[in-house]
Amino acid sequence: VAQAKAQLAELREQETSDRGLVKTIVEAEEELEAAISAPVPTGRDPFEELPDEVVLAILLRAPYRALFAVCVLVCHRWRRLIGDAEVVRHLQAPEARWVKYEEGWIEPQRLEGHTDDVSAVAIAPDGTLYSGSWDTSIFAWNPAEGRHLRTLAGHSSTVTALAVATDGTLYSGGFRDWSVLVWPGGTGPHLEMAGHTDGVLALAIGGNGKLYSGSGDNDGTIRVWSTQDRSHLYTLEKQVHGGILSLAIGEDGKVYSCADNEIIVWSGEDGARLQYIDGHKRLVTALAIGPEGNLFSSSRDKTVQVWSGEDGTLLRAFNDFDDTVESLALGTQGILFVSTGSSGWPALRSSVDGSLLYSLDIWGTASTCKLLVVPDGTLVTTDGSAVLLW
Repeated sequence: VAQAKAQLAELREQETSDRGLVKTIVEAEEELEAAISAPVPTGRDPFEELPDEVVLAILLRAPYRALFAVCVLVCHRWRRLIGDAEVVRHLQAPEARWVKYEEGWIEPQRLEGHTDDVSAVAIAPDGTLYSGSWDTSIFAWNPAEGRHLRTLAGHSSTVTALAVATDGTLYSGGFRDWSVLVWPGGTGPHLEMAGHTDGVLALAIGGNGKLYSGSGDNDGTIRVWSTQDRSHLYTLEKQVHGGILSLAIGEDGKVYSCADNEIIVWSGEDGARLQYIDGHKRLVTALAIGPEGNLFSSSRDKTVQVWSGEDGTLLRAFNDFDDTVESLALGTQGILFVSTGSSGWPALRSSVDGSLLYSLDIWGTASTCKLLVVPDGTLVTTDGSAVLLW
C-alpha cells in the first residue's frame, strides 16, 4: 500500500493524461471491502488501471480465509494473481512465516536448534542473545550473524526464566529443579543457588547488586541474592495466592512483582512492602517499565494498564483487546509490543493511548510468544522451538 501511494503521488506530479491511475488507495480499499461483501460476482476488476504488483498488495490485505473465495468470485485477473505459485507457497506452506507489515511483506530471521518450545529469552550487554527451552537447554546466539555460539546444559527441566547482569553473568531459573543457576560470563561450568521450594518463574537484576528470583505457587516467595558472592540476603514473603509470574525493577530501585491479579511494590533497599496495586480482574501475566518510569501490566482480563511509578495510581487502561494479553515489552519511540492468547502473534501499539499501529500477522502456525526488545531496536519473539528476529 505504501508503494501504491508513492506511485500514485509520482503520477500526479507528472500530470499524466491517464486520470484512471490517480485513484486513491483509500477508495481502492473501499472497493475491495465492497467486493468482499458483495453477494454476487461483480464481474469487473475495480483496480483495472493499477499494475499487478499494486493490486496484489491490496488483495493481500483481505482476511486470509476469504482471500481465495473473493478472488474466484470477482474476476479472472484476481484469480491469476492469487494463483501464482510463489504467492501460494508463502500463503499456504506450513513452514512459511511471512508477515504483513506496514511497509510490505517481510520475513523475520529465524534461529533454530531447540527441540522443544522456547520458554525464555534474554540479551547480554555484549549483544549475545540467550534462549531457554522446554528441552532443558540454553542456547547462546550471535543475532547479527544468526549463528549458534554454544549450548549450556545444567537444568533438569524447563528453563523458565533468564536474566543477564552488566558483567555478562547469566542467571537461569528451572521449573522442576527449583534452583537458580549462575553462568559466569555466559559460559559453563555453572554454579547453583538453591532455596526455593517450587519452580523459579521470574528473574530480575537490580542496580543495587541484587538478583531477585520469584517462585511458583507452592512457594510464592521472592528471594533476594547478592550478585557479588551469590549469598542469600533476605526473602520477600508470599503475600497473595499464586506464583510470581513477572518481576520488574523501576528506575528508582522499586521492585514490582505480580501474582494472581495483584501487583505488589517493594523497597529495593530493605525489601519492605510499599504498596498493593489492585486493578486487574484476572491473572496478571507480565510487567514492564516504560520510558517515563511508569509500570505497564498485562492481564488475562484482556487489558493493559499503566500505573504511575511515583505513587502507583492508574494512569490509563487499554481495554480493546479481543483476547487475553499474555506478554508485553516496551520498545523505542513509544511502541508497546503485546502478544495475545488468540494467536500469540505480536501487535504493535502506542504506549501513549494504546491505539493499534499494526499487527505482525504471521501466515502459518504460531504459538503464544515471549517478547524482548534489544537495545538496537530489534524485536525478539518466539514461535514454537524457534527464535524470531524482526
